Amino acid sequence: MDDEVIVEGLDAPPRAPGRSVVTLRVLIRSTGHSTGVLRLEREGKPVDLGGPGGGRRLTLEPGRRVERIEVPLDGGRLSRFRAVYEPDTEPNGTLSGDRSIENNRAEAFTISPGENRVLVVDGVSDGRADGGGMVLPRALMRAGLDVKVVAPSGMPRDILGLQAFDTVILQNVSAEEMPGRTQENLSAFVRELGGGLIVVGGPDTLGAGGWRGSALEEILPVKLDLPERLVVPEAAIVFVLDASGSMAAPVMGSSRSQQNVANEAAARAIESIDRQDMVGVIAFSNEPWVVVPLTKASDRASIASATRGISSGGGTNIAPALEVAREQLSGVEVKTRHIILLSDGQSQRADVLPSLADEIRADGIRITTIAVGDGADLETMREIADRGDGAFYHVLNPTVLPAVFLKAVRVLRSPLVREKPFDVVMRDTGSPLTEGLGEPPRLGGLVLTQELDDPSVTTAMSAPTGEPVLAHRPVELGHVAVFTSDASKWAKHWLDWPGYGLFWSRAARLL
Repeated sequence: MDDEVIVEGLDAPPRAPGRSVVTLRVLIRSTGHSTGVLRLEREGKPVDLGGPGGGRRLTLEPGRRVERIEVPLDGGRLSRFRAVYEPDTEPNGTLSGDRSIENNRAEAFTISPGENRVLVVDGVSDGRADGGGMVLPRALMRAGLDVKVVAPSGMPRDILGLQAFDTVILQNVSAEEMPGRTQENLSAFVRELGGGLIVVGGPDTLGAGGWRGSALEEILPVKLDLPERLVVPEAAIVFVLDASGSMAAPVMGSSRSQQNVANEAAARAIESIDRQDMVGVIAFSNEPWVVVPLTKASDRASIASATRGISSGGGTNIAPALEVAREQLSGVEVKTRHIILLSDGQSQRADVLPSLADEIRADGIRITTIAVGDGADLETMREIADRGDGAFYHVLNPTVLPAVFLKAVRVLRSPLVREKPFDVVMRDTGSPLTEGLGEPPRLGGLVLTQELDDPSVTTAMSAPTGEPVLAHRPVELGHVAVFTSDASKWAKHWLDWPGYGLFWSRAARLL
């Protein structure tokens, strides 16, 4: 048998205090005689082992060997280690006692729990000291936790900013308040750094806040899609998107066109709509064309994909496109019917648009308008929205369109919130978050979700009708919890309950 060296493993303590010294064990097996150097890296940077070039000289004989290395931690939340054995090269060019270096490395990590540092992202009152969003942070502070409160706009924008905290609490934060990169960083904070994430409900979060299709949805311990028994079609929306030649203009600082950005923004909004609602997509230049006829949003992925494929060319003629949207919406029986119109230019026959908006509103259909750039007819677009009883948005930077579209479709999400007092059902799950709490007071509302059928999920509290109130799960190195009610308005009867501070401080410490 040819000689071979294998680094079979690297053992590191799974948890250790920051700035402590940990002992690593490198397990090496050799089938013959070999000389070489053992090297250690932490976060990709070499750790000095005291030998030549920062490594440790080894002479291996047949059998297994354990090398112990004492390493001081640097105070970071996560320390990733890699051990590599580098065999010497013999005079004839072969490796000393080794055939392949591919199996000469192993990795391990140590998590250093912090000092109970909690970041509360306050989407209730934007971090104002006198706002309702401060009720929860104050309870955590009284329990001895180190709490920082920020508005959604003040969230750390990179993973390094999150690394300073043990737990992040999102309190009524919508998807539009968290750019895609921020969501990805939060997911990595949980998965890779072992952080805790607590999502606290409210009228503008989870499914009601456009979280469907987001980077955070996949790590939640609840399902955002609802069964038909909970949500009947209450809304129908048609996106009317300008696809004229001017939409092909590049977005400053990007290789993408305005059309690409608008398509993507509309697609993301479509992905946030409940599958029981209805959606359609119309594009227009000189003439309109139906990209997706008004249909139930059960296959959001296909609708979004078709929307992403809209291309630019031709002039701008809004009126015929609004007529097509009106025709589609006139035939459906739903609670809310809405058109979202986007354009970046001056329309042909602009003089007829205000009166057309009056007629459409008389049919029970609202119109929201989004004017993009300096070249749009702001006066007409604003008047269409005013007469259509909708909202008007003027967007100078197309890169903010995703947030604008998500805000515009929020009108569809009211069925995803139930504001009605209910008794909390405590389930006998052995959850450390609810152990010994007793019976909590009533809650005044919740965001509707479904239980996630996954053995890793613990649903510790629910509504009498079965919807989750508290659910949590491990996600790779970290944990995620969702409390679908809120911590102040809907929980007003909890504020004087002795279990309020105990419950929230326990969640912040244990996750």
